Amino acid sequence: MAGTRITVRKMVAMIRTAITSATVRTVAISIAARAPERDAAAQAAAVFAWVQDHYKFRRDPVGVESLSRPEYMLRQIFASGFAYGDCDDVTMLICALAGALGIPSRVRIIRFAGYSSFSHVVAALQTMPGYFEEFDGTKREGMTSALPVVERSETATILP
Repeated sequence: MAGTRITVRKMVAMIRTAITSATVRTVAISIAARAPERDAAAQAAAVFAWVQDHYKFRRDPVGVESLSRPEYMLRQIFASGFAYGDCDDVTMLICALAGALGIPSRVRIIRFAGYSSFSHVVAALQTMPGYFEEFDGTKREGMTSALPVVERSETATILP
């Protein structure tokens, strides 16, 4: 669990830095341009849909926990049309883009049945007051996990 905590702290720090990036903000505003002005749920859905269209899952190297900064992932998208990474990378991208739009987010870690430690992470965006909705960037429509979720934990809210 200590390694997971360290990784999540690094993720939150990277997200907080990315939220203030001019590149991240410009892309986020462009993504949400057609969503209603004060509709966090519609803006979050627009961010998620855009990320889903521009992201492909790739595992980290064996034995290495690699984290890709949201700005780096956007450069990948601009260069090749897609960003590549695993659940932590896409979670940071979703949270950074949402945060640049003023949508509070949380990094939610998940432990599946049959595992002794947390092994997955998703973005949780505040789509309405007091409610954080999960956005799992690694799943495609119609996909379901073969393993049931048995525990969720989350970091502090990432403020824009």
